[in-house]
Amino acid sequence: MKVCYNAGMVSDDFKFVRLPAVWAKSELVTQLHEGTRWYVRRGSVIEFRSWVRELRDFYKGNLIPFSWVPEYVGVSRSAVHQRARAGGLTVFTFIVTQQSQTFLGGTRERDTRRRYDYATLSECEAWSWAVREWADEQEEKRRGDTEA
Repeated sequence: MKVCYNAGMVSDDFKFVRLPAVWAKSELVTQLHEGTRWYVRRGSVIEFRSWVRELRDFYKGNLIPFSWVPEYVGVSRSAVHQRARAGGLTVFTFIVTQQSQTFLGGTRERDTRRRYDYATLSECEAWSWAVREWADEQEEKRRGDTEA
């Protein structure tokens, strides 16, 4: 059962994951939306392989595909996107680019349709616990209302 949950809420004691130090000053990694924790990198397939190794080595298994998050947490896809855009979920995206020719004979780099998104498992687990607690509270309220 999917639970409706205010996706933008993050408690004060919630801890986000750290970012790799090399990304802090990198011009290659940008934020997808201002004020979020959604980090994007664009590059070739070779750069993608390097990016995956970098994430794997730094986070040591603390990542899951973004498309799995709704099922893992127990919320809708729109809730996941809403939470990520509100800055409540750390997401890493790699968009594969390729060289294409312009009409004037020059070349430019353009995004392809290949996009890889990952979310942090620890943040998803914390959110999942919060959703379950919220659902339990709602169930207790419902029981209390029917008993009264």
